[in-house]
Amino acid sequence: MPLREQGVVDAIEAWLNANGFSEINAIKAGARGYDIAAKRDDTGERWLIEAKGGAY
Repeated sequence: MPLREQGVVDAIEAWLNANGFSEINAIKAGARGYDIAAKRDDTGERWLIEAKGGAY
């Protein structure tokens, strides 16, 4: 069964935490705005992520 959007957001948030990102701000699925915003510590890059869940 495909992941719903919140499952995708949760998985990406965990990956970011484990891979050198900080200032991670993940919003709940269905809220307005970018699903995840994070800062990559080694380069200072700001990542803005829009997650999509699978269809049934």
